[in-house]
Amino acid sequence: MAATDHVIAFRASDEDLRLIEAVRVGRGLTTSSETIRHCLRVAATQLESGRQLGQTHTSALLQTTSEHSLERLTEAFDIVIKPVRRTPFGSEALGLRGFSDCNAGVQWNAWIGTHPGLGDENAAYLGVNLEGLKYGGYPIADLLLQETRSPRLFDAIAQLDHPGRVRVVWWIDAWQGGGRLPNFPEHQVTPEIPLDELTKTEWDHATRTALACLDESRDYRGRGRRVITLRSRERREYAVSPHVQFRTILWTSVPSLDGAIAVMRDAQTSDFGTLASDYGNTYGPIPPATAASTGDRAMTDMDDALALDSLKTLKATDNSANLTLQAASQLESGASQAAPGSAPFLTATAVVASIQSQAVTQRMLAAELRQEAARLAHKNAERKQLANYPSQFGSQILNLLNQQ
Repeated sequence: MAATDHVIAFRASDEDLRLIEAVRVGRGLTTSSETIRHCLRVAATQLESGRQLGQTHTSALLQTTSEHSLERLTEAFDIVIKPVRRTPFGSEALGLRGFSDCNAGVQWNAWIGTHPGLGDENAAYLGVNLEGLKYGGYPIADLLLQETRSPRLFDAIAQLDHPGRVRVVWWIDAWQGGGRLPNFPEHQVTPEIPLDELTKTEWDHATRTALACLDESRDYRGRGRRVITLRSRERREYAVSPHVQFRTILWTSVPSLDGAIAVMRDAQTSDFGTLASDYGNTYGPIPPATAASTGDRAMTDMDDALALDSLKTLKATDNSANLTLQAASQLESGASQAAPGSAPFLTATAVVASIQSQAVTQRMLAAELRQEAARLAHKNAERKQLANYPSQFGSQILNLLNQQ
């Protein structure tokens, strides 16, 4: 245990345990301790919501860098991939924590942390993989038979704007009972290879090696057998299957929010340019046309524009509130020193300040209405997209049938 760690013990009732488990499953967390820390951060955020800028942020102290990275990755995964449910994997001991969409076949997954061959600490990865499992008749066999006879991968690579950002890796899963054996010398078929450096020879070797891990006597619709070297250096035959993954690094470190938060709360209207820059650095640019559909890019652009508009209104409102308080202080001070007969002028000034304050309040309400309208428009656009998916899916099925 690190010197900065602390142990907190408490007696949990059955109701507490049920609540912790419900939150853990709902948030896709791995352990109960993670769940408790998450709940503490939520409570701390609510308690500190009224704190002034410059005071210590309790929630930041309760959140480690890796937890912050995993939380941001989870939110992004839910927005972009829209999984029906998330299944967590990994652990703190492995130095890798993530989740998948639990799809039976090609799966989306994302993770953060360190792991042999996976990269930097707290780096965030997005991957899509296909395992050598049965699913609907070993779909990995269809992929391997296609790629060993007439490869299509390089046609897909030619359509990418930045193929170097995507890497492919093949490995072998060895099975003992219902579980996988941990790393063994024959585990990795290929290292991580950027797609812009992948050669046809390397791809042909990888796919043929992977195909040899399936049972040829069953038309490759089952696991093959292979001799595996154990940690004890003993060599033993196990059932094996291939596993392929395409992955990309989303970020190698979590962007700091301190600068952006400071600009959002400084009650100044002269630094809108800095606000826009910090917002872009924190939340990233609009995805390129090759990474997102036209509709998704348009909604992202709309949401970003509205968020910036609301933040600018917030800063202008804070600035106006400060000016109103200054005017009130000046009126109060002037009233005690006012000459006889000047009261109507002070009253008129106060009325003007009150009207200006009400105008700012109306601007805030208008901004809130714009936000609600945009939220409704966003939800409606998603429904329209969902309505188009059946026809698109039908077209894809017809194309596949025509290719056959």
